[in-house]
Amino acid sequence: MDTDGELPILAIRLQIGADMLYWLANAADPAIWAMLDAWHAAGRMAVAAQFDNGRMFFVDKEYTKGPALRALRQRVASANLQTSTREFMQSAGEALLSGQLASRATSDIPSVASVRHVQGCTVCTETTGRILVPLEVAVSSACDLLIPESLARLVPPRQPAH
Repeated sequence: MDTDGELPILAIRLQIGADMLYWLANAADPAIWAMLDAWHAAGRMAVAAQFDNGRMFFVDKEYTKGPALRALRQRVASANLQTSTREFMQSAGEALLSGQLASRATSDIPSVASVRHVQGCTVCTETTGRILVPLEVAVSSACDLLIPESLARLVPPRQPAH
């Protein structure tokens, strides 16, 4: 997601039928890049979500870093972490709470013309905390993707083909 002159927000999307889940990540956060590096090394990415009703999803799929992501990493290297994190929290919070994220969401599945429900959250790390809002302000329940220090155990390395 592009933001006005700031670093873009990294958006990890998962579509299940006509429902879309977003995890918004701080492009300046070193833990995010460690996660992306681990996914790239494994050749797979993994996301999980748990909802208020107890329902859980765990999805993994093939992953490789494209040229745009590699270019962004170069741009991030010169960014001020504290300033970029503050800008991310403000932009991500606005996107989640204003309905902007939902209004921009498009279907990734050709047979599904549009999404009917969009839910998003921020990726929480030691650098990037949670966006906390009063219950009466929140439009829908939130989810959090926490990156544990033992990330390597979550995404095993890619096995060479024989």
